[in-house]
This record gives sequence, structure tokens and C-alpha cells, in this order.
Amino acid sequence: MNQEDYISFLKGKLTVERAMESMITEIGSGVYAYMVMLGNAGREHESKFYEDIRKEVFDIRSKVSEPGTDFAELSNRMRVVAEKLRTAEIFLWAHKPQEAGLLQSVANESLGLIWKLKEFKKEPR
Repeated sequence: MNQEDYISFLKGKLTVERAMESMITEIGSGVYAYMVMLGNAGREHESKFYEDIRKEVFDIRSKVSEPGTDFAELSNRMRVVAEKLRTAEIFLWAHKPQEAGLLQSVANESLGLIWKLKEFKKEPR
């Protein structure tokens, strides 16, 4: 979640659904930045891998505000995203350690969202 959204949330000007969408957007934008870097470096195959992850992240985000959303399912989908990012991070530490740090924080954030999505509708508002 970016700082502006966080402050708005604390002031009660941002709904919890929008706050969750903002947190998910941070994952997607981090993946996008790395994807663009790879594309600019001519590593199109790797860039496509991250493009698929990014699409999944934004599909998850699009479901947050829909009525009747199954947040346990969204949590499981985010778990798959997190596992792909963690696997990619491990691969990078072994083969391109100078790039691994770029993906590490995104992978960590995605892990945190697994629980947040699962418990989203259980938390008091």
C-alpha cells in the first residue's frame, strides 16, 4: 500500500476493500517493474513469465470488491503467486544475485497477503 492510501485509510477516507486493492496493486506494480526491466534487457521469455504473474495478481485484485467473493479462494490464488515469486527469487539468488533483491520485497509482500486475504472478511471493520 502506498503512503497516500495508508494515510487515507487511517483517516477513514479509504474503505477496507480499497485498502486491500491498494496492497495487491503494490505486488502487481513490483512485478511489472521487474518485467519491464527484463523486456528492456531483451530477456523476453523471462519477461513473459512475470507478465503472467502480473495478470494473475490484477485478476485477484479485481475480485476483492465483488459481492460474494470467496476470499479463501483468493488467498489460495495469492499463495500460488507467492510460490512462483519465491521460486523465481531463489533462482535469481543462484544465477543472478544482483537482481534477486529487486524481487525479494515483492515476494515477501505477496506472502503477507495470503493471510490478509484469507482473513479479510473475518476482521472487524
